[in-house]
Amino acid sequence: HVAIMFRNWLNGSRDLYVMQSVDKGTTFHAPQKLGDGTWKLNGCPMDGGGITIDTKEVNTVWQRQGVVYYCTPATTEKKIAAGRSCSLAENASNANTVLINMQDGANVKLVDATTNNETIIGMGSFLRSIILPDQKVLCVWEEDMQIKFKKV
Repeated sequence: HVAIMFRNWLNGSRDLYVMQSVDKGTTFHAPQKLGDGTWKLNGCPMDGGGITIDTKEVNTVWQRQGVVYYCTPATTEKKIAAGRSCSLAENASNANTVLINMQDGANVKLVDATTNNETIIGMGSFLRSIILPDQKVLCVWEEDMQIKFKKV
């Protein structure tokens, strides 16, 4: 299973789309727009999103007009919170755990995609994380031009 997420530019809207292949990339289904809303923007926001594939489905997260959204393709978007610079971390052995990495003002935080529970990791930007085999989460981000990390 291959999935590609990209920010399209159709009729002046900068919305995110997903294309999927179930034959190892030989052919792809038609692109699917993510979410219900649209973002009229004459430019590129330089803020993509994140995508993962677990044993059940494709998971996506993105930012539109300063708000982070989450969904699986062909479902209604779920508003997470105000923020930007979002990405995903997923537990490969437990498809029920999908974490959203995001920046909210000066803070970087993790948000559980299912429960919306938030954990503030620190101050800075560009948070990325990975769920380790022991279920701990290793977080890495930038703060004051230095790379920080924390295990939570």
